[in-house]
Amino acid sequence: MGTELIIFLGQTLAGLFMNFKNLIKNIKDIQKIRRNMTSSHPVPLSVMVNITGRCNLRCEFCEKGAGQGGRPAELSFEDIKKLVDLAGRFDCPLFLGGGEPFLYPYIWDILEYCKAQGQRLSVVTNGTCFDNLTSEQFRLLSDTISIMSISIDSADPAEHDRIRGLAGTFDKIIRFVRHPDRKCRIAINSVLKPGLEGAAELIGLARELGCAINFQPIQFETNFPDLPTLEYKATLRQSMADRGDMKTQLRNLGRLARKQGVSTNLGLVKQFFEKYCKYANSREFFGDYLLVQFMCCAPLVQVTVDEQGRLCPCALLAGESLALEGDVYKKWCQQAIAYRQRWQAGQRWDICRSCSCHFAENFRSSIVAFPLINRKKLPWLFSYYIARAYRKAGRKI
Repeated sequence: MGTELIIFLGQTLAGLFMNFKNLIKNIKDIQKIRRNMTSSHPVPLSVMVNITGRCNLRCEFCEKGAGQGGRPAELSFEDIKKLVDLAGRFDCPLFLGGGEPFLYPYIWDILEYCKAQGQRLSVVTNGTCFDNLTSEQFRLLSDTISIMSISIDSADPAEHDRIRGLAGTFDKIIRFVRHPDRKCRIAINSVLKPGLEGAAELIGLARELGCAINFQPIQFETNFPDLPTLEYKATLRQSMADRGDMKTQLRNLGRLARKQGVSTNLGLVKQFFEKYCKYANSREFFGDYLLVQFMCCAPLVQVTVDEQGRLCPCALLAGESLALEGDVYKKWCQQAIAYRQRWQAGQRWDICRSCSCHFAENFRSSIVAFPLINRKKLPWLFSYYIARAYRKAGRKI
């Protein structure tokens, strides 16, 4: 036990030393978050772009995949370039989503443009569009993508394909992840079942593939503000209940992940999932029961543009203006300030009650923004940054 502690402390200190530049960036980001809570000139910390509404799957929990959206919209290549440049202007991360971004006809041109601009990006994908990549395309993925989040909802191939609505999807994902030319970092994204079924097996799959895994609850309301909520979600919402053993289950899953050397977000999930389930069928917002003062910070730190070119407060709230007509940054500032005023006045959108999007960032940002009133969670925040330094050290040593 003493040896393990010495190794942990050694790797943590090495991580802090070897990632000093990243540590400084984290401090600056904390300052930006605090400033964005009060400033009339907030600064974006990321840019999120849904480049297309196309999708090749029919996932049981997704309105767009269920074919409710009609003909899918998508941004022009020139519009996407403007948003890449916006991320470069503020030296912040770029996230691409959809639909399925790798169905976008100019996706490789986007990656080439990002490479030329020195802009790294993250992508959320279903992982099924990589069967016939060339060695140059594999290299381009490695050169431009910081992390690729791939959705896997069961370690059992048949169950995964059932959830995703198309046979063969699991095997396609595994072939890509195991491909010898695939060098970009992979993280598995998975939707938690109400009873946490299959989570242990997914941790085992992540260990086998050498990936991190992030869990998230299902979104009870629609994933897309222009589409009606699936009836399936109403049924699922009714099945959510206060489970007295949930924290114990999550703690055991976290121990399993650590034992197998798998990086997960289960420590964060344990902070909120029990209350998320408890308040699933109420009009109350579960975030208010996690912190003394909780604020969804996503609209204050991220520029979000949907596939129709609208500037949105977040991915679940409809845009109120076309982002790319005029000064995008100026429009975003106005929208962010209006959102902040509404939230501070106690006004919420209905969809916020069942939203766990960006929850890790929101949880941390709320503690950072209101450290005194949320001081009981400061030890958790400190341990989070120590653990992150430790994981980074593990990748370097």
